[in-house]
Amino acid sequence: MPVSVRRLVPLAVPLVAASLAAQADWHTTVVVPKPRAVHASAYDSVRDEVVVFGGNTNSGVQNDTWIWSPASGWRNARPTTNPPALREHAMAFDSLRSEVVLFGGWDGSQVTGDTWLWNGTDWRQVFPANSPSPRMSTMGFDPVLGRVILFGGEDANATRIAETWSWDGTNWAQHSPTNVPPARVDHAMATDWGRGEVVLFGGWDNGFLRDTWTWNGSDWTAGPAVGPSARSEHAMAYAGGEVVLFGGHSVSGRVSDTWGWNGSAWTIRPGTPFPALREEHVMSELLSTGGLLMFGGWDTAKGHTADTWTFAGGRWTELTPRAPTGSGTSAADHDPTTGATLLFGGYQDQQVSAQTWLYVGGVWSQLNPATAPPARAEAAMAYDRVRGEFVLFGGVEGSNQYNDTWVFRGGNWQQRTPAQSPPARWGHVMVFDETSGTTLLFSGRAGGSSNQLTDTWEWDGTNWMQLAPATSPAGREDPAMAYDPVRGETLLFGGWVQGSGFSAETWAFRGGNWVQLSPANWPTARSEHTMAFDRVRERLVLFGGQDSTGRVADTWEYDGSDWFQRSTAHAPEPREEAIMVFDEAVGEVVLAVGWDVGHFTDTWHFGVRPPASVTAFGTSCSGSLPNAPELTASLPWLGESMEFTASPVSNPGGAVLLFGAARSNVALDPIGMVGCHLYTSPLASAPMVVNGSSASLSFPLPSTPSLVGVVLVNQAAVLAAGANPTGVLATGGLELATALK
Repeated sequence: MPVSVRRLVPLAVPLVAASLAAQADWHTTVVVPKPRAVHASAYDSVRDEVVVFGGNTNSGVQNDTWIWSPASGWRNARPTTNPPALREHAMAFDSLRSEVVLFGGWDGSQVTGDTWLWNGTDWRQVFPANSPSPRMSTMGFDPVLGRVILFGGEDANATRIAETWSWDGTNWAQHSPTNVPPARVDHAMATDWGRGEVVLFGGWDNGFLRDTWTWNGSDWTAGPAVGPSARSEHAMAYAGGEVVLFGGHSVSGRVSDTWGWNGSAWTIRPGTPFPALREEHVMSELLSTGGLLMFGGWDTAKGHTADTWTFAGGRWTELTPRAPTGSGTSAADHDPTTGATLLFGGYQDQQVSAQTWLYVGGVWSQLNPATAPPARAEAAMAYDRVRGEFVLFGGVEGSNQYNDTWVFRGGNWQQRTPAQSPPARWGHVMVFDETSGTTLLFSGRAGGSSNQLTDTWEWDGTNWMQLAPATSPAGREDPAMAYDPVRGETLLFGGWVQGSGFSAETWAFRGGNWVQLSPANWPTARSEHTMAFDRVRERLVLFGGQDSTGRVADTWEYDGSDWFQRSTAHAPEPREEAIMVFDEAVGEVVLAVGWDVGHFTDTWHFGVRPPASVTAFGTSCSGSLPNAPELTASLPWLGESMEFTASPVSNPGGAVLLFGAARSNVALDPIGMVGCHLYTSPLASAPMVVNGSSASLSFPLPSTPSLVGVVLVNQAAVLAAGANPTGVLATGGLELATALK
């Protein structure tokens, strides 16, 4: 018998600690800017945060703005307005006007002479009457003049400059000091707050420089000739009462030494640990803590870096969260028995990776197995739920294309030697098909060619077998595939099809055959996107990839019949080549890494917080009967049908479902229901429909956002003649919390 939920659900509203945030959204767990070098930073002392802009990744120049604060670490500022993508630009904080000043740099095609200001929220370009010529330079703040000071640099003709300029908040003015450091580029400057000076060291002008200069507000003064070795592309910042210098590039290569300037002399600062060798990194003072922050840089062996360090009290401390560093096109899947997601390989800046990582409980850890597959990217991986092991196949590394099969179990990789294997390939997809109990592999690009394969294979734990479906999607590379356990089928979307481009096709693998589906709506045609099936919300989730407009950051869901786009409050940055799995330990989709003119090193979760829930409490009573009735319920997702079931129930007999808004615990022994308790304060009741030995009640929940987080407490009273003097038994209680999928 139907019951009016309009009368029942609102009864609980006054007792709800509800949040409209209980809808599916993206939540970040690991936030780190892309690995980069030749970026710029400045410490905003008003807001106690370091501002980082731009720089160069392994694939191009960036125009993103990142904020680091001692209280909350990194966040992507995502301002409304951005300067163009820049590298080798200069930044300094104007303490008098509470703004970060950015000047010049190279935008990927030319050297610029633009001036931009950051107010803590957004950028704006200004157009002063006077300005230095376009250049790549260095800046610091002069506390005596109350102005940002710019010195030197290099112009578009590779001519080094020896000019001194200052910014007064409105205009640039060129100075004519009596003493001037020689022309140079790639030098470092920092404000010595203890002595009210700007310190300059080193740089390049047809050779590495090692001179020290100080600016007192009107003139430059040369310092001692002893100190750090000649170098360029190092960084400096004020910390602990001195200007600290780290790293750079010298005649012996990149260095990792730390020096301190006390106003008259340099002193090397010993101690461990040291950050690794690097150049082209940034350092900014942290006046609120007395330390400094260092981020990123470049070293030939590792490429661009994304590590974060602080220096305080004479000691370096690494703050970088442990995570795969920019592993685009890596392979990954999730093990529901251990709650671990395994990631292998992928591109890491200047190299291809052979690293193995685990993600458990929101924490990444790198493993060091005794054996491992050779380094590769564009491989595919699936977790075999029958045999309890991860399966990896194929991939590419330079001119090497693989058709080897590896399994990961017990903390180690083992290579398998099946009697037959699919041809070598990359850009293929794999998923464990729970219906057949085998790992399914489809398509990809044939190793060493531009041919796209149209074959379908399955792995039974011992051997590969090629299937012969009557119909099949066209060959493609970089589609996405996931298994739908609700409907018992594997779903495939998109990919790049030779000759026709991006695909927007949706296919299902059912009963050994591919079937093209015809949803009313679908995502734009794309490739290198990611998909995972959300087992809590029972729908397929798709994110990002590349379509005809470039990299995208849209979220789509497929409910078994149609696609629909989600409008989320938050989202990862646009990307392709990410990994995505459903983490059954936390009940959320997990997305990590990826690429968009540089590799990402972040991790995101997608799900409802808190999700719809059903919590059982209390105990049922049986009276003189052998079995006590139990009450179960489906998850209370708004917009879907809600169903309660009580079992066992006698027929004839029946049951009544009680609705309340709060828990109670009243012993019912005094009225003859020995061992029974009333677990809710009933506000309404409805009869349940008896069918065999159970009784049920179902009704639709409205998809009203104001009902998100509503709490209901339910219990069933079951008619059981002779079980006790009243002929009524009581189930345990259920506490339900609603949410929107």
